[in-house]
Amino acid sequence: MSTRYIIVSDLHLGTADATEDFLLWGDSREGPPTLSERVEAARALDQKFIAFLDAQYDAALSIGASAHLILLGDFVDLWQAKSPGESAADTLVRILETHVGVVAALRAWIGRGGAFTLVLGNHDHALCHRKAWALISEILPGLNASVGGAPTWSFRDEAAGLWAVHGHRWDRWNRIRPRRTSDCCVGRIAMQFLVTPLEREHPLADKGDALDFLHLLAQSIPDAAVGRQHLALVDLLRGIERGAPCFADFLAAALGDGAFDVARLRSAREGDFDRALRRELRRRRGTRSNDAPRNLRTIVHGHTHVAGRREFEGVTVLNAGTWRPILSCDGTVSQPLDYVVVQEDAGTCLAEIKRCEPLRIGASPLPPARDEVPTSTRRPRRMPA
Repeated sequence: MSTRYIIVSDLHLGTADATEDFLLWGDSREGPPTLSERVEAARALDQKFIAFLDAQYDAALSIGASAHLILLGDFVDLWQAKSPGESAADTLVRILETHVGVVAALRAWIGRGGAFTLVLGNHDHALCHRKAWALISEILPGLNASVGGAPTWSFRDEAAGLWAVHGHRWDRWNRIRPRRTSDCCVGRIAMQFLVTPLEREHPLADKGDALDFLHLLAQSIPDAAVGRQHLALVDLLRGIERGAPCFADFLAAALGDGAFDVARLRSAREGDFDRALRRELRRRRGTRSNDAPRNLRTIVHGHTHVAGRREFEGVTVLNAGTWRPILSCDGTVSQPLDYVVVQEDAGTCLAEIKRCEPLRIGASPLPPARDEVPTSTRRPRRMPA
């Protein structure tokens, strides 16, 4: 029997507070402003996801294929939802209680016979903690059965030549070593001390890429208001970072300590990510790896939040995008609902980026959209802080 992989990345489920990202954003740049409105907006996207899973399982069944759902990292957002001193397991409970519909849909998927693999990303890396993983495994029996039931940071299908990873391994600011419980990195420090506090007053703070966030920071904190804590954070990050591009340097520029060069930042971030990916592909060529297939033909990743297709070193690289709102370069907020379908059959692998009823928020009305509309092929341009 062939396998149909449905790969979804970067849901960022939260607790319906001001930092919640898994919700239907609406037609305002500020999003749902009150708690009750955020709860309803989260439930609305939950229902969208439930219907999506039902349709995907039926689509696999209709062609006689087995259905395998892969959530490709940042399924839950522990970086933003976690309270000081709270364990990852306790944070997970609060998130799943907020999104009971998603939990029920995943349990139903497994109950119907679908395989379900959760690949960890940077925002949900702490799910590898023993108590957190035991809890989510109890709630979702059969989770990661295809990889032995343990936490994993990648998924491979040797016959199809498929390798699915979150993608933060190629992001200098968010790189975390797999199989280690610590998720300390520049991105988490910036999220904790800069992004999350700013988001409570400016909801778009984390909806764009690092450039959008730093630009907002530069506008929101005038020179006179730059306190010792911000300058100390710059010094802390400079002590941690090694090699360009350094987040500390861009942060210092945003705080008024240098020229804020938009083109330089975006080019440096995108170039650094792609160079790291290419280096890994060259290093793996002709060598055996514990996590990637030997005959690697297709890589699916997320992390940058914008779907796209590229060719690197003879390998097709697909970005699965996100379901959370994203701030576009033109200043509008969109919610694309992207995902990837990989169909493996008799040693062949067909991979395609798809879109579930595209939504565009804050822009001119679009014509009625159909389900499963392939996205255009474009380079990823969003890199979370």
